[in-house]
Amino acid sequence: MTLISNGEISMKRSLGLLEKGTQLNVKSSSLFNACSFSKFVTSMLVMRLTDHIRLNV
Repeated sequence: MTLISNGEISMKRSLGLLEKGTQLNVKSSSLFNACSFSKFVTSMLVMRLTDHIRLNV
């Protein structure tokens, strides 16, 4: 989690476990698969296009 105040990073914190069922904590250098993020971005794009009536669902 990152807190940005006045355009600058004022706090950084890593929360949670790296993998379910382990005791490995998330660190600021932890890497995650992009597939989950790409699903989120795609769904947001579909919703925005639908709102702007450029996509009929």
